[in-house]
Amino acid sequence: MSDLILSVDTALGEVPINLIALIDDTDFKTREESVVFNQSGLDLLFNFITKDGVFTQTAVTPTDTAGDYDWINQGNGMYTIEIPASGGGTINNDAEG
Repeated sequence: MSDLILSVDTALGEVPINLIALIDDTDFKTREESVVFNQSGLDLLFNFITKDGVFTQTAVTPTDTAGDYDWINQGNGMYTIEIPASGGGTINNDAEG
């Protein structure tokens, strides 16, 4: 699988949250197609590796609309999030990695 390559210092409108569809934890086969930004138990971490190989993890609190980290349901258990170029509360798209 190839790496995801995104431009730096630009606002990103739809950064993938998951590589495969989210699956229900009761039957382990049904797609989770209605996860919302403030879902109970949602734990979203941004993993970042710098060009020097330093790994960091930062918790991100998704927003619904007009926030820094808008949560977008793309359908079929796939989700994306917006990331600002700068000025975000926890993460920004302002570093090469």
